[in-house]
Amino acid sequence: MPFFPPLADDSGDGVLFRPQASTFAENTDSLFWLITWISIVFFVLVVGAMGWFMWRYRHRPVETFSPDTPSHNLPLELTWTVIPTLLVIVIFGFGFTGYLDQRTPPVDAYEVRVIAKKWNFLFVYPDANFKSSTLYVPVDRPVRLRMVSQDVLHSFWVPAFRAKWDIVPGRDSIVWFTCTEPGEYLYECTEYCGKGHSDMIKEGGVVAVPLEEFEDRLREERLIALESIKEDPLAAGEAIYKDAGCSACHTVTGVNLNCPTWKDLWGTEREFTDGTSTVADDDYIRESILQPDSRVVKGYQNVMPAYRGQLEEIEIMALTAYIRSVSEKGQAELAKYLDDVAGPDDAAAGDAPGGTAPPAAE
Repeated sequence: MPFFPPLADDSGDGVLFRPQASTFAENTDSLFWLITWISIVFFVLVVGAMGWFMWRYRHRPVETFSPDTPSHNLPLELTWTVIPTLLVIVIFGFGFTGYLDQRTPPVDAYEVRVIAKKWNFLFVYPDANFKSSTLYVPVDRPVRLRMVSQDVLHSFWVPAFRAKWDIVPGRDSIVWFTCTEPGEYLYECTEYCGKGHSDMIKEGGVVAVPLEEFEDRLREERLIALESIKEDPLAAGEAIYKDAGCSACHTVTGVNLNCPTWKDLWGTEREFTDGTSTVADDDYIRESILQPDSRVVKGYQNVMPAYRGQLEEIEIMALTAYIRSVSEKGQAELAKYLDDVAGPDDAAAGDAPGGTAPPAAE
């Protein structure tokens, strides 16, 4: 139990804190309130004493002072030294043990890979052959997030789990937690990362599912995602353009940022830094997505990350369809290409994922 009940809004959610939904939450909140109440008590004591001294020794018209004004009081000095020292040791002890616990994930924790980029988070489930901008976690099962950044410094935070950690470019960052309550929770980036920083906040972006339903939920979400691509490849391509971070560098308005615009890209001649050139067709777009460093457009730097292993073939085709749709030459055969994207069911769905969440250890 916290030392002081948090304030609540009309919906009953905490204003000072989100509802506790992980094994870390109660200890974290209790330590916060311990520090808060220590601060309140000493604030009252110090300010109260200061006010009393101001009144007791206020200036009077006729004032007499004792020549024996005290200049040293050993018991008092020991008191205001020993008590704060002991309190600091207690706070450090609680904080350090809690830190060690949060930095030592169990060996059997279920791992999700997190890719942070301007400006979204992508959650990859290697065992399930599934990825999403929504984080799905099993309840009562330790979950380890292995996080990397593709560009700048980010920070991943789930307030209800009291779990937060910076994601530094070029370094694996690990954070773990055990969710205790099914439901939907907010996640956000807490490190200012550029003009789209506010887009990296998602209410309901973390979905906690009962352990026995977790594997089926991942399978269902994956099939829904693939089916939605087949039903409307253009809309899916536009969504991928935004979710995968393409919009951060490539516009569809004809304005060139630090990467070429996609406006009228398809079917045009592209010149590269090595002196070669080619026509921007489907094969070129696919190669640029999977191996962007193989051929860099003249006048630009090699700053695009590779999406190999992040996008499935049908997602690449949907993205290509979207690039065609914003290009005058690409629109000529767009209808036929869309039919190819929405091809046979078995070509899109692939093998259903399995073995996503091993049972909890006995």
